[in-house]
Amino acid sequence: MRIVAGTLRGRQIRVPKGDAVRPTTDRVKESLFAILRSEVVDARVLDLFAGSGNLGIEAHSRGASHVTFVEQNANHLRTLHDNIKSLSIPKEAVEVLKGDAEQCVLRLAEAGERFEIIFLDPPYASGLGQELLRTIGYGSHLTHASSVVLYEHERQAVVADHYGALTRVRIERYGDTTVSFFRVVKDATPNDPQP
Repeated sequence: MRIVAGTLRGRQIRVPKGDAVRPTTDRVKESLFAILRSEVVDARVLDLFAGSGNLGIEAHSRGASHVTFVEQNANHLRTLHDNIKSLSIPKEAVEVLKGDAEQCVLRLAEAGERFEIIFLDPPYASGLGQELLRTIGYGSHLTHASSVVLYEHERQAVVADHYGALTRVRIERYGDTTVSFFRVVKDATPNDPQP
């Protein structure tokens, strides 16, 4: 894997070994960031199920002000820390949280953290993505009016168009991979029926 653009362009990212790892390909990553464009600059980014840190590190390279990585797997965490160190990313620009994504989201929200961009890339067919969308959309307060959540999932996944304040506004397909873009809708209420 490599960093596609920005200050770290062309640098390599190590990927953990094993079948459980499914890093976002360079082609998909390049497309996603082309869609986000200038939204990345100065953004606070949350990379859930971060793995090697592929998406969050790309965001840092492209000008994000801070990236919070969340990962539970110890092997993946070692690789993530190695990547941050080998790329000389300043400590103040990143935070790495070890633990369950749902619990970390709730802790971050409780601490008053807000993010402009949230990458959500759970294991396929786990159902964790939809659970996290519900948590984020129904009152976690991690987002604000200009936030975007990018949910990467398998093509055949059943994904609702609304999760509380989050509304799906765009779908991009790349072979078996689909990315659903969710944005905050100001007039959505927490009492919307859950999917």
